[in-house]
Amino acid sequence: MTQEISCDVCKDLIPLVKDEVASPDSVALVKKHAAHCPACRAELGETDPVPIPSDKSVIQKIRRTMSLRVLACVALGVALGLSLRLNETFMYNLFIMPVVGALLYLFSGKKWYYGPGIIAALGSVCQFVTLRLTGQESFDLLLIRISIMAGLAYGLLALLGGGIAALFQYAFAKGE
Repeated sequence: MTQEISCDVCKDLIPLVKDEVASPDSVALVKKHAAHCPACRAELGETDPVPIPSDKSVIQKIRRTMSLRVLACVALGVALGLSLRLNETFMYNLFIMPVVGALLYLFSGKKWYYGPGIIAALGSVCQFVTLRLTGQESFDLLLIRISIMAGLAYGLLALLGGGIAALFQYAFAKGE
């Protein structure tokens, strides 16, 4: 026969339950009452169970946050690299684009190799527009060739950075 006890009786029995000297029936009554009474559950020292996230969900959340930050850095690097004209500042891309490629490799997953192709295409278009805006009036083949060559340079530098990152990852994972 199941009985229901009042909060006052439960509070009288809780010290006995905590000291583990109460009878099994008294423990069962206290536990049953505490299951639906938050005040007695708190006095018993039991709190509502807080769901503990799994390791996998925590890692996924960290990876997602890092990926968004890295994507922002990659976008900033690409924008900075593409904004450099075909003059002496173009040489900074020897440093910028390999870093962008390495970040793409490290944080983009298995499809990282699409990044250098996209960078090459964007670089070609950006250089074409830049050359047109800087006084190249004619729409000749030389303008298109220069734009394509600059875009290919961007893409190859990003590919080089991704390849270097892959080699480093392989070398350091070898010991594990």
